[in-house]
Amino acid sequence: MVTDRKILVGIELSLFLVFSTVAVLPFFLVRFVPSLDGPQHLYTARIIHELLLGDEFMHTFFRLNPLPVGNLGSQYLMALLLFIFPAWIAEKIFLSLCLIGLALSFRYFIKSVSCHGSLIYLMIFPFGFTSLFMLGYYNFSLAFIPFFIALGYFNKLENRYLMRDVLILMMLCILIYFAHAIVFIFFLLIIFLQFIFEFSYPIIINNKQNDKLSSILKRYGFIAVSCFPALILLFLYFFSIYNENVEPVSFSLNKATGSLTDLYRLKILIGFHHGEEAGPNTLLFWILIALTIMVILSFFRFFRNIIKLEDSDTVPLEQKKWAFIVSVLLIVTLFIPDQLVTGSMSARFCVLFFFSLITLFSLQTFPRIIMISAIVLILASFSWHRVVIFKYYKGLNNEIAAMEQAGEHIQPGSVIYPVNCSDNWLHNHFHCYLGVDKPVVDMRMPQASPEMPVIWNFDKMPGVLLGELNQEQAGANWIRGNASLETVPADYIFIWKAQRVQEEPGVIPLLGKISPYYSLEYRSSDGSVLLYKENTARTPT
Repeated sequence: MVTDRKILVGIELSLFLVFSTVAVLPFFLVRFVPSLDGPQHLYTARIIHELLLGDEFMHTFFRLNPLPVGNLGSQYLMALLLFIFPAWIAEKIFLSLCLIGLALSFRYFIKSVSCHGSLIYLMIFPFGFTSLFMLGYYNFSLAFIPFFIALGYFNKLENRYLMRDVLILMMLCILIYFAHAIVFIFFLLIIFLQFIFEFSYPIIINNKQNDKLSSILKRYGFIAVSCFPALILLFLYFFSIYNENVEPVSFSLNKATGSLTDLYRLKILIGFHHGEEAGPNTLLFWILIALTIMVILSFFRFFRNIIKLEDSDTVPLEQKKWAFIVSVLLIVTLFIPDQLVTGSMSARFCVLFFFSLITLFSLQTFPRIIMISAIVLILASFSWHRVVIFKYYKGLNNEIAAMEQAGEHIQPGSVIYPVNCSDNWLHNHFHCYLGVDKPVVDMRMPQASPEMPVIWNFDKMPGVLLGELNQEQAGANWIRGNASLETVPADYIFIWKAQRVQEEPGVIPLLGKISPYYSLEYRSSDGSVLLYKENTARTPT
């Protein structure tokens, strides 16, 4: 028996290492891991790093947000990594820790529910690469690590109520909140759904069990106390940021139909191109369908007996609970408005739904042939998808390389005004790569806003001009700075995808207005990148 257990542990460890390698290997075959929001997270991490070091130049323009922001996990973690590694390595380490940490925390959670859980939990690896993760929603993705650890720790407590456990759960809830406030709300939702099921199930089966109901109330009162400090932080954050009238939201059948189509297409796993990613996602979809059918069949006797108001021991209580949670989340995912508190709410709930569905699968005991077939097909789908995504990583890194060459001509302690002429929506924040390895100020910094960890230091920052032109004269938009303080010219103007300047409104007039003040410093070999330097640029201090 001991030998058999060692063999099973060895098989699980080997599979975990294989899935981990498939997950992170493409990161280390390219310089940067490109995404929509990834560059601005990395640049924000550099700003935080410089502020922690006491860089006076960066502190003139930025400061750490004093608000307890529920959206700062990735920026601070990468800022700490920047004390040891350059940005391109720090990003890889963070992303690797994020994905492997998700899998480990999910395994811990599954084992806390049932020590007989199946290896289907490895499906969390492909579902770790959600479209949100691949778009660079790193804080949202990171927050699921403490999310699953907290759920697992709560499950393991059973009827133990010690101050140590309160403090540990309290700290985990605070970590979830600071990583991402929406995931903390998800945590509260899952706890609430668990409570509803555990409290109502004995009543439904005509077995009041007053002692058990009292124990349930005590147990969930315990977790409520643990959540309270994070809940206070959430209210402070929400009412500080969303202090204007919230737009009314609506629920419609059309929305449900569209969401159902997105679930069928596994849109939540599409990172770059639906057509090229359709193959592996279709394979994964049919694996999900097959496993869902097997779960429904295992519930057939339970459904029959529940109609007769009889209990059934054929399905463990935890499986019933997670079937209930999955059902509720499916309805919410279908009807939730996309704009509710923040954007992409439908996609965010879709992630929570699939994580819950994988939980339900992982609690099943499947026949060995089904288990082996499922794991092999999941690994095949996952590997195929990573190969497809890697092709896009390579292509985008070729474009980033031209940007990095221009960045070599930018001196530390400089102010940059970037102009994006690209028609590729993924390029929107690529200009942030110019500041990930040196203290420079990007005047189009997208994350310096009240809901983010870094904000503009309006009390100290000067007004920035393009040459001698202010915003109105230049016909361009950037942060005004403090009009009562001195004005300084931007040291560099960076133009991305310069071959399209004719198509981008306002760029040609802008270049004409600033031409007396700036000279061409660098032009890439393909003409896609232009860097202009201010003729009388100040010497950085």
